[in-house]
Amino acid sequence: MMTRKEHTILSETGRKFSFDISYQKNNIKKPLVIFVHGFKGFKDWGQFPLVADFFSKNGIAFLKMNFSFNGTTPESPIDFVDLEAFGENNFSKEIIDITSLINVLHSKNSLLDLNEIDLTNITLMGHSKGGATSIITGNENIYIQKIVTWGAVLDIHKRYASSELEAWKNAGVIYIYNGRTDQQMPLYYQLAEDALNQAERFNISTLLKKSRKPTLLIHGNEDETVLPNELTIAKQAQNKNIIIHEINGSHTFDGIHPYTNNSLPPSTMEACELTLKFIINE
Repeated sequence: MMTRKEHTILSETGRKFSFDISYQKNNIKKPLVIFVHGFKGFKDWGQFPLVADFFSKNGIAFLKMNFSFNGTTPESPIDFVDLEAFGENNFSKEIIDITSLINVLHSKNSLLDLNEIDLTNITLMGHSKGGATSIITGNENIYIQKIVTWGAVLDIHKRYASSELEAWKNAGVIYIYNGRTDQQMPLYYQLAEDALNQAERFNISTLLKKSRKPTLLIHGNEDETVLPNELTIAKQAQNKNIIIHEINGSHTFDGIHPYTNNSLPPSTMEACELTLKFIINE
């Protein structure tokens, strides 16, 4: 029997966020995937609900979460109703959110049925900016066994090293236009400060070279947002724990929002199948 449950918890950032978990209820302990979204994303963006269905039908418990500062709220989980929060988001807060979730899952008030979920087998999986967050968090958190990224940002600091950085610092804020929602979304300079002040901690190249955790990086060869040549960072790591797959597909693996098709785009399906094999060690 397929089950899907929604929960809301208070992050150590001081804000609440929502998550849902899908799995087949059969009294068999299942590996847990924690999935995190990217920039201007949310847990139910595009085809992500169908991705959850794929994994839950294949014996995985799939948990997808909203970050507490992603601009949505538990009451409005798919709309950017809090642009101030969006502007105050950063990598550190996303790491805190994931850590807060994992701490709750391991507490006496776990919220999960531990007859169904194996908390000793957790894969952290992230898309785009969430992929970078997943690599950082996955290498810091002892409860995470594996890491998967889809279209991950692998060079955080080049995004905050432009000639426009001084102007951003002086203004305190820049605005990113969201064509889908017709919103001007603020990014406060604290985002750059967070990344620049923790340059060593957030150095993905170093993390990939030193990582002892099995890590799968999947990237679309037509990625228009995080160009495929960014994979060079992962290739140069020369780490036997790192697996790289470049597949046919865009940054969103050919998904859009809203996504009205009942089946996954072929590139998303390929990414799902590669991820499933990685999780179950096939």
